[in-house]
Amino acid sequence: MNKQLKLFLLILTLFVIGCGFYALIIYLNKNYAQNPSLSSSTFKPLNASYLIESSPVTLVNGKFETNYSPKTTTLVFGRPVIGDLNNDNKADAAMIITQDAGGSGLFYYVVVAIDTGNGAQGSNAVLLGDRIALQNIEIKNGQVIANYATRKAGEPMTATPSVAVSDSLIFNNGILKKIPIMGQIVTYLVSPEPTTNYCDGVKMDSAAYQKTITVQKTTSTPDINPSNVQIIKTVISAATTGMCHDVMNQLNITEDAGTVFIPVIDVWAGYSIAMCSCKPQVEVNLLQIPGIKKVDWSELVSNFEECLAAGNQVLETYPRQCKHGDKTFLENIGNELEKADLIKITNPRPNQTISSPVIIKGQARGSWFFEASFPVVLVDWDGKIIAEGTARTKSDWMTTDFIPYEATITFTVDKNAYSNKGAVILRKDNPSGLPTNDDSLEVPVFFAK
Repeated sequence: MNKQLKLFLLILTLFVIGCGFYALIIYLNKNYAQNPSLSSSTFKPLNASYLIESSPVTLVNGKFETNYSPKTTTLVFGRPVIGDLNNDNKADAAMIITQDAGGSGLFYYVVVAIDTGNGAQGSNAVLLGDRIALQNIEIKNGQVIANYATRKAGEPMTATPSVAVSDSLIFNNGILKKIPIMGQIVTYLVSPEPTTNYCDGVKMDSAAYQKTITVQKTTSTPDINPSNVQIIKTVISAATTGMCHDVMNQLNITEDAGTVFIPVIDVWAGYSIAMCSCKPQVEVNLLQIPGIKKVDWSELVSNFEECLAAGNQVLETYPRQCKHGDKTFLENIGNELEKADLIKITNPRPNQTISSPVIIKGQARGSWFFEASFPVVLVDWDGKIIAEGTARTKSDWMTTDFIPYEATITFTVDKNAYSNKGAVILRKDNPSGLPTNDDSLEVPVFFAK
């Protein structure tokens, strides 16, 4: 290649480089006007004050430590990202900070710093979670986007975060807050009346309460494209109240081929009262979801009261029978039928609601008495004696025939008792003290509130 050609190529190369550099300068100047950078020497987000869990924290080079126990360390995680967050054409900053109080937790927060022209104004901190797996943070269209992974609902903190989350946050009127994610809109029904109007332990009219669940409301699912189970759980959470709401939100509810399965509830104080209103709240709402045909409560029904509270068919036999699916449950009437040839009671009747004072009367054979009387006790739901008395007869008790008896018992029930169930116990008088001569009639009752 001759010298003239080499010289020409050199000049051409320098010209192209010069043009490219000039274009780059023009682009950078234009880009700066649209996306300002941290040009202010007074804007230092790593040395600003932020509000974390209502406590002010002033960072120094991205770090803060308390001088008291327990020692808490606050650190900036990664580097701040830059962008305009309040539409004033100044470069603000967003960043992740962590807090470690010396335990097993490591809490991740989002904060922003606003360029006021005289320095950095720190925001409140918004919690992302404990021991999450942060991916990145960015500013886009005036919003802070935090992408990270967390654990599935119910997983222990030792589990590896596997659920992807993208939170959008906005700084408005001096406050940083998450923008709610609007998922699928779903409808649900509620009752305008309190559940105690129908289910309070004395009144247990589940069917009547169900007819009042007619007021329509709406809510949204957490996800844009929810699964059937997510829709079911969203509806249950919105439609249920009180104990029913608290318990249902903890259950691993599943769905298969249009049937919703409610798992076993191991311990539920006041179960029958709660189920009286809970079952209608759940069923009315789930059965209006497209594709849902049945709610399976079979594992929850284990006795007559639960079967009755669930709104099942009752056969008017004595004792009454309640049918749930292929199972039949008998009402507890105590041992009245077993002792019918020895003692009878006309008041109170089995499962009657009583208040103080209660008059107990009926008939018993003379052999049940000693010196024309026998003892009577009232016990609460756990067998604790709450009152004692004596049933007496005015008839000749030296007989094997039935003769009338009567007793008046005054009692007080603990208002905070676990259950309003109890029992009237009529004991055969046994002056000999021999266990072989003991006998009693036990009649279940309910105490009025």
